[in-house]
Amino acid sequence: MRIILNIIIIFIIASIIVILNHYGPGHVIVFIGKYRLDFALTTLIFSIFILFIITYYLIRLVSNINRLIAWLFAPKDPKDPKIVKTTSTTIGTQK
Repeated sequence: MRIILNIIIIFIIASIIVILNHYGPGHVIVFIGKYRLDFALTTLIFSIFILFIITYYLIRLVSNINRLIAWLFAPKDPKDPKIVKTTSTTIGTQK
């Protein structure tokens, strides 16, 4: 949670810097290596928000899959009342 708050604070500071930029409010330039990316501020905010949602659900998915695998392969106690023993029956036999 603390990391998320730090990211939000950095994002707010970056938004203020962009608004006070001499290129005009709402214009963001990102330099990655020799490439230059021009964005509108609203597009950048929307992209970061969508990326956050996708990352959140991917982390939850991986966490739940790991928990499911641990539950499936956990040793079971035969005296546990939650474990129901079933008897096998063959289909088609008549007595």
